[in-house]
Amino acid sequence: MAITFGGATSDRLTLQVQSASNNLNPFTWTFWAFCTTRNSSRVIIAKNSTSQKMARLNGSTGNVELLVGRATTGADYITSDTPLAANTWKYFAFTFDSTAAAGSLIHIYSGSLTSSIVESTYGTKTDGSGAVSTDSSQGFVIGNNSGALSAFQGRIANFSVWNRILTTGELIDQQFNPHMETGCVLFTPLFDTSLLVDYSGHLIASNFTLTGGASGSHVPIPPLFN
Repeated sequence: MAITFGGATSDRLTLQVQSASNNLNPFTWTFWAFCTTRNSSRVIIAKNSTSQKMARLNGSTGNVELLVGRATTGADYITSDTPLAANTWKYFAFTFDSTAAAGSLIHIYSGSLTSSIVESTYGTKTDGSGAVSTDSSQGFVIGNNSGALSAFQGRIANFSVWNRILTTGELIDQQFNPHMETGCVLFTPLFDTSLLVDYSGHLIASNFTLTGGASGSHVPIPPLFN
């Protein structure tokens, strides 16, 4: 099973603050998503306020964006190849590194149940400037942002966070064979609403707060750590 969001715009899974995933730079986020309705600005993953670290839909055709808050101007990359298909499982990886070359701070990759990830093309690349905003006051929100008004419509499974940039080969390995590896600071399969666990060891069941949401079919890939 996976967790289904979007029955109400306030649906979300809030994770307690944990130091291992605070203020990461660089970072990698990975997850599977099954989107039933592609409404613009619906949030898939957020850390802290609405713009400090957030992956969301951009428009209604399947483009996605990653925003990272910075002191002067935030970083914002938006895809142009509509990687989020409707009513099908898609795998995503979002990476950020403020020390990377201009135009390469953010990378967004996607794949499917039958095709390995590839990097998206982008309609917008904004690197921004200034120090990366702190995000240590709040944990991750899965399926929404901290404002609780923009619930993702569909299912999310196998969300993981890494304190480094995973290589393309590592991302493909995680896509089809999810497992713990060096640098993983959060690894939650999101099996269903009653079984919430972080295999990285940083969070326990009481650290998860589910508001709304329901159980749904899990992504059909081999079991974890296979």
